[in-house]
Amino acid sequence: MKTINYYVITLMTIVAVLFTACKENGPQDEDSKIKNGSQEAVDAACNQWKQSRQYWEWSEAFLFGPATTYGIDPHTDTWPFAKAQFENLMKKYNPASDEDDAAFIDEYIATGQSSAGFHAVEYIIFRDGQPRSISDFTEDEVYYAVAASKDLYLAAIKLVAAWGGEISKDEEKILEDAEWEPENNYGEEHFLNQSGTNAAVQIIEGCHDIIGEVSEAKIGSAYTGEDTDYIESPYAHNSIQDFKDNVLSCQHALFGGLDATQPLEGSLIAYTDAVPAMQEQSAKVKTALANAIAKIEAMKKPFVLNYSDISSKNAMDALNELDEELDELEDLLKAYANNETQNTQLKATAEKYYQNVVLATYRGLADQGKRLAERVEKISQ
Repeated sequence: MKTINYYVITLMTIVAVLFTACKENGPQDEDSKIKNGSQEAVDAACNQWKQSRQYWEWSEAFLFGPATTYGIDPHTDTWPFAKAQFENLMKKYNPASDEDDAAFIDEYIATGQSSAGFHAVEYIIFRDGQPRSISDFTEDEVYYAVAASKDLYLAAIKLVAAWGGEISKDEEKILEDAEWEPENNYGEEHFLNQSGTNAAVQIIEGCHDIIGEVSEAKIGSAYTGEDTDYIESPYAHNSIQDFKDNVLSCQHALFGGLDATQPLEGSLIAYTDAVPAMQEQSAKVKTALANAIAKIEAMKKPFVLNYSDISSKNAMDALNELDEELDELEDLLKAYANNETQNTQLKATAEKYYQNVVLATYRGLADQGKRLAERVEKISQ
């Protein structure tokens, strides 16, 4: 005959097992869904993600320096997103309601790569190229998206500060709370503290790096079948826009200004346009640049469903041509490396590039990042 104590102990054991199962498997019922918020809030967050994303892609022609030195690029923009790992986290942890779990997730995002950054936020708020349904979100997912978007804002502030740009008092406080400060002013101490020709070559090398990455990795990995999972921004169907914005980052760098569609006074291409020995090659670069953008715009959308289309190869060919033309222009600049007039003029070009391209892009990225964090937070409000 079983005593009352036996039944009490048995009941307590069952409750403990059920509690553990719930903890490990995460919220599975309607109670886990967000209680407030609206579809309009999700739509706004998705629109803001695209605007923030654009500024990041515009920065990829100058990933040299702080973005690489401090590991900000891989932390912010590693893909593919670790979807299975994220889903397991959401089963095991409840950061929206448990402080210890929240602390774990915050640290996990702060130190992660494939489970952090733009693509973490993207996966949570988009589905099949559209804003995700508000009814599908859980509080824990929103918590994760908010934490990841705030981390993106922090990364952008780091880049502004590291290049020597101005940050607000609130942003200073964010850096202090993160216990982070730049080792030096990279813009002045490293980029501007060199000959004008060397600075111009570094601008072109930054373009080379991203052009090669777009052609060989971002498009090429999937098109060739080498890795069909290696597709950027697949959940938002934003891949082709990413590619275009990467090439536009080169255009901004070469033309001397954010959103510049023609070479601005004092820009690198304005200089090469004016030098008789470089004019012909300068024109070839501009033609190849326009062609690369056009071929990317002509790619069949969305890339995640059409990566094997011939339009992908057309874009890759155009990018390779642009890379070759830039190579030729770089060689011409190097041939006059000891020319005092060239170095003087390109020194002024480097200063304008620093102010009007690098700092302007990163300042925009920080401003857009702040708005993204605010929009994502509104999803559950």
